[in-house]
Amino acid sequence: VCQILKETGSVDGINMIESVYRPVAERFGKKVATTSRKIYRAIDCCWSKGDKEVINQIIGKPLPQKPPSREFILYCAYYLCYGVGYLSEEARHGNLPMIF
Repeated sequence: VCQILKETGSVDGINMIESVYRPVAERFGKKVATTSRKIYRAIDCCWSKGDKEVINQIIGKPLPQKPPSREFILYCAYYLCYGVGYLSEEARHGNLPMIF
């Protein structure tokens, strides 16, 4: 996802099944549905049991509820690519792309 973000500056062309779930499933010899479910559970675990300070830093601000898996993955990818949370003031007022 980071590579697509850096190449296109957009998430419009990112199909989560083809860009994330299928490659991960193939790498680990699992079905796409199994991989999708496990990624959802990992995100749910991060949200419910993870360090809220770190999650807020990655997203850029506290959210009242867990975002959909696609958004959570995109927030993480954005943070990894640009070093700031997507919803942070630095991203909003800096020279960084707004992807969705």
